[in-house]
Amino acid sequence: MEQMSCRRESRSRTTSSEANPLSSSAKHFEKTMRRCAVANKMSAGGLSEMRLQTLTGIIPVRRSHLKTRLPTPSEEKSFKCTVCNKKFSLGSHLKTHLLTHTGDKSFECAVCNKKFGLGGTLKTHLLTHTGEKSLECAVCNKKFGRGSDLKRHLLTHTGEKSIECAVCNQKFSQVSHLKMHLLTHTGEKSFECAVCNKKFSLGSRLKRHLLTHLGEKSIECAVCNQKFSQVSHLKMHLLTHTGEKSFECAVCNKKFSLGSRLKRHLLTHTGEKSIECAVCNQKFSQGSHLKMHLLTHTGEKSFECVVCNKKFSLGSHLKTHLLTHTGEKSFECAVCNKKFNKGVNLKTHLLTHTGEKSFECAVCNKKFNKGGNLKTHLLIHTGEKSFECAVCNKKFSRGSSLKAHLLTHTEEKSFECAVCNKKFGRSSVLKRHLLTHTGEKSFECAVCNKKFSLGSHLKRHLLTHTGEKCFECSVCNKKFNQGSNLKTHLLTHIGQKSFECAVCNKKFSLGSDLKRHLLTHTGGKSFECEICSKKFSRASHLKTHLRTHT
Repeated sequence: MEQMSCRRESRSRTTSSEANPLSSSAKHFEKTMRRCAVANKMSAGGLSEMRLQTLTGIIPVRRSHLKTRLPTPSEEKSFKCTVCNKKFSLGSHLKTHLLTHTGDKSFECAVCNKKFGLGGTLKTHLLTHTGEKSLECAVCNKKFGRGSDLKRHLLTHTGEKSIECAVCNQKFSQVSHLKMHLLTHTGEKSFECAVCNKKFSLGSRLKRHLLTHLGEKSIECAVCNQKFSQVSHLKMHLLTHTGEKSFECAVCNKKFSLGSRLKRHLLTHTGEKSIECAVCNQKFSQGSHLKMHLLTHTGEKSFECVVCNKKFSLGSHLKTHLLTHTGEKSFECAVCNKKFNKGVNLKTHLLTHTGEKSFECAVCNKKFNKGGNLKTHLLIHTGEKSFECAVCNKKFSRGSSLKAHLLTHTEEKSFECAVCNKKFGRSSVLKRHLLTHTGEKSFECAVCNKKFSLGSHLKRHLLTHTGEKCFECSVCNKKFNQGSNLKTHLLTHIGQKSFECAVCNKKFSLGSDLKRHLLTHTGGKSFECEICSKKFSRASHLKTHLRTHT
């Protein structure tokens, strides 16, 4: 009976087990599950993962995972790298580290074929293709694809900088920033551009640099649609729309939108010039200034104007030049409402209202409102003329004077007067010429109230009141108040007379002397005495005559 009863119980258990196999397995699962005291997770001790997942739908945690989650009590690092002696607390970490020495990359991206040493790194990389960003900053709502990126970002809100440079004590929020900074002390540059051989301390900087050769600009400004090759350039550009300037100079209170621009500006106060030209040893305070200067040696001009085909060595110079074609003048003087096409021109103009002249000549104590004007003036004392004309070998103290002179050889005159159709080689000469049509004379002498159309004419006129004569003849030591008068005088020494009278063939050294001489043939007398109405052919004769009345 007992044996029959056991058989019935056995059949009953079998029948109930077959009727509900999950119930039986679940009981066995409960017996074999173990709970981790650290992670509070369960692991299956006797079932395979696939069997357990099939029966319960639960993906179990492996025992090996539990072991790796348990740190040693003293955080002991007993796994040592035989290459660089770096130590790790876990063998798996050492294995991962060894890949940095071997360069083994067996995980390949199916999208772009880029290879990685770790599967985790590949997963992170794949987010750059999917664009998935599920981690959001609670402060500014910016989203990130990785938790590590979010952690680093949060430091921008807290301002915490706990990583200090042992050389200069500057602090950083991230170890990677410190590593980049340390290269400024060592000067190591191991990343070289294959196109121009320029070297960089970081691979990321080399990548950015390569975009200058490719010309690729995929980052667009949402305001004006201008495109940039780097996000940092777009950020800098956006400040031109917002006008935000939060970096202030402690010396002159001038404000800047970027800290880097403030640093460059501070050099104008210190006068420090540590960057030297390898060709002529001229020193500069900024690398960008040296780059611009080097173009004067190479003569390279790769920026061409689409209107007149004139070429420039810098894109900024081309932009400035284009304004001469468009006539756009967006910089207005708040005092007299005069408009300018460049901000620097407006700044220079404002000095005419303030009268400020802070640049003084150490030789004659003459003061100037611009350092450039002082440099030009000093050439009067030194007599240095380093710019030579390749056609006639005439020398000039300034490059701009040489350019103006070259037009006398080429006879290129592309600036035409709309009134009389007379053509000129320079726009500045055309502007002066236009005043002969308008008759406008806005520069008045404070001594005799005589008016002039140009400020330069007023300056020359003032010398007649002061009696100052700073232009000396090197032959006979005679002094003159104007450089043009000295040039005229020098012709008396060399005896050159290139202006000939068509009537009597008499020759003159100056065109003005020829004009006066021609009046002796025509009988023209346009200078009349206001007292006795007597007329003269020359102004000098009238002045002599006026003495008879006084």
